Amino acid sequence: MERNLSKKRIIELYLNVAEWGDGLFGIGAAAQSYFGKPASELTAKEAARLASVLPNPRKFNPTGSSKFVENRSERIYQIMVRRGIVIEEFEEVMNEPKKADEEHQETPQEPLPSDMKAPSSEYPQKAVNGSEGTGAQNDDSRPREKMTGK
Repeated sequence: MERNLSKKRIIELYLNVAEWGDGLFGIGAAAQSYFGKPASELTAKEAARLASVLPNPRKFNPTGSSKFVENRSERIYQIMVRRGIVIEEFEEVMNEPKKADEEHQETPQEPLPSDMKAPSSEYPQKAVNGSEGTGAQNDDSRPREKMTGK
């Protein structure tokens, strides 16, 4: 199998067919069942908890309080941190409650004085459409130059 597929592809296939609990097959079904969201939205700690049950997913529950799951998932998470897969500070910031955003939304905004109004919204729209502004183009149909490394 390793002759035809990369290790990344093999693990991807495995995660999508593995049993994650009684009648739960595939990481997508497991993520939805245990955490109520698609696998792509799992936090690193949630993913580590799911990975920790793979030795025996019928015996262990990733959302339970088993010492085995807690210890193994923490070990998996620390490996992800050491390998640079997860940046702890980023995880902490992303998991913080959005208290500041909620407070900001609740505060009614007063209209700006006429001398402080934002410039016309015409410029940003033209820049986005590519007709004016930075000159950057978003044309993926152009042929790409090959990097030769010389």
